[in-house]
Amino acid sequence: MASTYHEQKEAPYIARVEAGLHNDAEIPSIKPGLSGQAATDEYRQPLIHFDPVEERRLVYKIDFYIIPTVALLYLFCFIDRANIGNARLAGFEKDLSLTGYNYNQVLSVFYISYIIFEIPGTMACKWIGPGWFLPATTLGFGITTVAFAFVHDIHTACGVRFLLGIFEAPMLPGIAYYMPRWYRRSELVFRLALYVVMAPLAGAFGGLLASAILTLDSFGSTKRWEMIFAIEG
Repeated sequence: MASTYHEQKEAPYIARVEAGLHNDAEIPSIKPGLSGQAATDEYRQPLIHFDPVEERRLVYKIDFYIIPTVALLYLFCFIDRANIGNARLAGFEKDLSLTGYNYNQVLSVFYISYIIFEIPGTMACKWIGPGWFLPATTLGFGITTVAFAFVHDIHTACGVRFLLGIFEAPMLPGIAYYMPRWYRRSELVFRLALYVVMAPLAGAFGGLLASAILTLDSFGSTKRWEMIFAIEG
């Protein structure tokens, strides 16, 4: 575990070495591509010194690619999770003949799979690698959201929501695992906050998006609430 911690801690240094932001004259014994331990001394202090101006430019460039991407992923994740409330206002309960606590059951089954699969999903992210795992889970919850537009009873609705919980469970910890690969600890807190803040924004933006979708004409036999899932997915 200690080895994994130090590898994650030193990953930003290795990434910046490989980007060429170092002075070879200062570190003659270190070559790009070596392990994280080779970039630190026996006290875990960095042996590599960067040009501050060039390093700042690289960090801004990383921000330009990483932050908008993970923020949008988490925004879409939360919109897909919360859009069932907007569908309820558009006739979801009536069309599926839900009575009593049926709607609450459809909501709750999502969190059952979310809780069960969050830790295994995070372990899978580490094993597979976030570069492959996060796009795969994003594709998974997008397809699952579209599939919800074709449910016709409470049983299929619960099944699709259960699958949605599986795909969305590792998204938050997966992104949190991915970002330290690019940033130092001192750079990480603000950038983590930038994507976590997408959760409350999704509540506001998701309602506006659903309202706009409900003003559109239905296509084919698609009902109004079905259009929310079909378009947002």
